[in-house]
Amino acid sequence: MPLPWSIMSRANDDSRRNERLDIFVPVRVRFSGRDGFAFLLDLSSTGAKVGAIVAPKMGEVVVVEWEGAPITGRCAWSTPCRFGVAFDRALHKHSLAAMLAR
Repeated sequence: MPLPWSIMSRANDDSRRNERLDIFVPVRVRFSGRDGFAFLLDLSSTGAKVGAIVAPKMGEVVVVEWEGAPITGRCAWSTPCRFGVAFDRALHKHSLAAMLAR
């Protein structure tokens, strides 16, 4: 059965602690009183790359809501239309697998 979004495992060649998965999933994001739509562009148990029209400033609290489940973190880096979120708590391997199976 084809997945509704793409997933490709990327080799861990950038010295990150956890494997990143390239994905394209619509989510809601909240930061600085803003609430809007965005896309997860990659995901690991400890963070994500997000594409959005507006990006938060480094250090700002960000809530990523995926299918009603909020994941809180802080903006680790930011460019005009993309930003990285370091999650406050790592996603458990089983939780991550369940999210990707939806």
